Amino acid sequence: ADYVLDLHCDNESVIHLYAATPQWSQVEPLARAVGAEVSLLATDSGDDPFDEACSLLWSRLNRAWQSRGGGADAWPQACVAVTLELRGVCDVSHELAQADSEAIIHWLTHIGLIDAPARPLPELRHPPTPLAGSIPMVAPVGGVLVHLLPVGSQVQTGAAIAEVIDVLADQVQRLHAPCDGVLYAREDGRWVHAGMTVAKIAGAEAIRSGKLLSA
Repeated sequence: ADYVLDLHCDNESVIHLYAATPQWSQVEPLARAVGAEVSLLATDSGDDPFDEACSLLWSRLNRAWQSRGGGADAWPQACVAVTLELRGVCDVSHELAQADSEAIIHWLTHIGLIDAPARPLPELRHPPTPLAGSIPMVAPVGGVLVHLLPVGSQVQTGAAIAEVIDVLADQVQRLHAPCDGVLYAREDGRWVHAGMTVAKIAGAEAIRSGKLLSA
């Protein structure tokens, strides 16, 4: 396939996408068309997602070719693959479905796969950020989860994001943003256990390594 869209939804989230770093110039029109608030890029996430099963081969071939003295552009990005998260599990309505389908058709028209007049794309809402800069916020104890900010919020380091009420210890543990960025996803359940990821912030600095999706 020349293009692969793996459509998902998160727990509670804004529209965001995951794609290969070398393919950003080809993915950027899609991010604009669908109004993605966050675009997370990685050459290899370490978790073997479906989109990388389609796209990672070309980056690996290119690296192998270069290591043997080949040219930098010897292997083009032949399959553009994207995981697109269409908000959260409860964001279900005829209006959203209509808007999202029209946005995808708009993108397909823009790249020439649909023979129809193409209108201009909207501006990109936020620049792409590294997947290694996506920071999961983890509940320190089990208890009742209270979110303090809506998804899509621009946050600064130290901002209060959520609280976990430990009903057994009669204590409240507050979670603070570890970096500047966009609060793009959060847990939809309101009873959480210790160690559970309850929110994610897309930061601009790549500070994580290893398996970037499973944390």
